[in-house]
Amino acid sequence: MKQNYEKGILIVLCANLINMFISLVTNFILPRYLSIEAYATIKTFQLYVSYIGLFHLGYSDGLYLRYGGKSIKELDKNTINLSISTMLYFQIFVAIVVAIYAILNRNIILIIFSLDIIGFNLIGVFKNIYQAIGEFKRYANITQVVAVINFIINIAFIFIVKTDNAIYYILGYTIVDIVVFLYLEYDLKNTLKIGKLQLRFSLTELITNIKDGILLLFGNLTSIILMSMDRWFTKIYMYAVDFAHYSFAVSVENLLNVAITPVSITLYNYLCNNQEKDKIRKIQTAIIIFSSLIVFFAFPVKFIVCKFINKYEGAMIVIVILFATQFFSIVIQSIYVNLYKAQKRQKKYFMEVVFVIIIGFILNESFFHVYKYKESFAFGTLISNFIWFILCQLDFKDLRLNSKEILYLFMELIAFLYFSLYMTTLIGAICYVFVTLILYFTLLRKETDWIIRRVIRFIKNYRI
Repeated sequence: MKQNYEKGILIVLCANLINMFISLVTNFILPRYLSIEAYATIKTFQLYVSYIGLFHLGYSDGLYLRYGGKSIKELDKNTINLSISTMLYFQIFVAIVVAIYAILNRNIILIIFSLDIIGFNLIGVFKNIYQAIGEFKRYANITQVVAVINFIINIAFIFIVKTDNAIYYILGYTIVDIVVFLYLEYDLKNTLKIGKLQLRFSLTELITNIKDGILLLFGNLTSIILMSMDRWFTKIYMYAVDFAHYSFAVSVENLLNVAITPVSITLYNYLCNNQEKDKIRKIQTAIIIFSSLIVFFAFPVKFIVCKFINKYEGAMIVIVILFATQFFSIVIQSIYVNLYKAQKRQKKYFMEVVFVIIIGFILNESFFHVYKYKESFAFGTLISNFIWFILCQLDFKDLRLNSKEILYLFMELIAFLYFSLYMTTLIGAICYVFVTLILYFTLLRKETDWIIRRVIRFIKNYRI
């Protein structure tokens, strides 16, 4: 299990490195060559898509919980076949309902959104199953294929078609999801080895999975609301240019998922089979160190934006503050959210995130009315994530940070904010690295030497 966990991280990381390059190019090319209005429309559609998981009512989450910790050999092939088929019928029905509503309201964006429900959510089913059973290579392949095709289409629209019409790009994302979903269904025989998909519908299967996953869905949904709340505030209170700037900042921050996703994805399967507190504490300490390393990328981002995409310079303070939230967010997503799921504490997870949303809403509303700048929402997001982190610490008392870890975390946070906001890119980067090394060697070196040894040994012994 330990080897699978480590190999899973490496597999997903390698795939995500490709995705990071693709996302990096895309997230900088689109705002550079598209108008602010077109870019804002695309980011609005993507904001809507972040809620698309709501339309399966927890079905996919139910499958995720059902198969967590199992191996592919333990799967009941007939049940898997029935589960996917039932989900397909269910999502077709939902898509038709949403499409009718969109047509009646003559909303072209919502019409395209309704088409994406089927492809996006069915892809999600496959990804959830692969993640739950530890088939990380298959999970990574799906993510990678979607990213590569979207990249090719975006580049084609920009440099070949040369269009500024956001509808083309939105349709492109939707078509890619549908095509990838159709391929996954065609390839069922080679992946899950369950044979050709049998088009059957089971009301019992539908109710069972929704019942099992509805609380986790609400938990995930509230988490999405928390993560996207700042963009909604920006969209409602600010101008289109401010929303474009803020969305650009969020897109850049999302590049950090290349580092976060491999850990958070593989840890779920690991925690389903391993609840040893000492080992989890060690992993948590390593992730704290990890967070201080990946936020460093704010400095090269600052250089790129100021040098090549200066019309988005107004997003730089937001980018820095959002990067700072990762000091808390990475630990939350990698450790605590996975523990809530592994321990079947969906209700507790849901209630906690709802509370944080309420706090976040109050903070965003208050900060904006006091300061009147888009940066207010980013700061509200930072404080909300800190409060969430504290609540998680209270829920898992065995994992509370010791004095060294607390000192390291907050010194890193202060150093990062100061050097990135008040110094030039190069000087700030050098100073941050210097302070990070000092804090690491004086506070946490002994606690993390073990992971360095394991990584070196793993690289020597394994190949993907």
